Amino acid sequence: ALYQIRPNPSITFLLNLCHIMIKIDFSSPVIDFMVQLCNAVSKGCEMMADRNYHDQMNIDNALRLREIISELPRFCGDFFRGIEPTTSSLTRIAYAYDLRVFLQFICNSNPSFKNTSIRDFKLEILDQIKAIDIEEYLEYLSYYKKDDIEHLNQENGKKRKLISLRSFYNYYFKKEMIVTNP
Repeated sequence: ALYQIRPNPSITFLLNLCHIMIKIDFSSPVIDFMVQLCNAVSKGCEMMADRNYHDQMNIDNALRLREIISELPRFCGDFFRGIEPTTSSLTRIAYAYDLRVFLQFICNSNPSFKNTSIRDFKLEILDQIKAIDIEEYLEYLSYYKKDDIEHLNQENGKKRKLISLRSFYNYYFKKEMIVTNP
């Protein structure tokens, strides 16, 4: 279970009372009433266990983010844990998609990385990427095809992807884990 419900003392008392009254063998109407009360209390506990919409969305987003991160280099997990307190789950998912597109672009277009799997990239690769690589990436974003799906990005789409990349680089640069920030 992702979380546990703390027992409410009133509910615990009522449940215990129901069990005691049933064991003592009170008259049928009293027992029927107590059984109904126990069922209502139990149902109330189950309803409290149900997640609200926002909790469920956060869980779904966390699972989706984990799935995307599993395709990225291992060091990317540090970045997403680092930005978690200051970003929404949807922002982190968008950043993950953007970083995946960027790293796929680098892998496919830069001869130095052609035979390297994205998952196997090391943190040092960030120091090898130059400003010209970023410029080529922004040009690539105008139109690209992935899995037979065409993608077009206008200026706003490119800006968002550039913001994702800036945040990514700034995180590692501020942590002094890389020395360049193109």
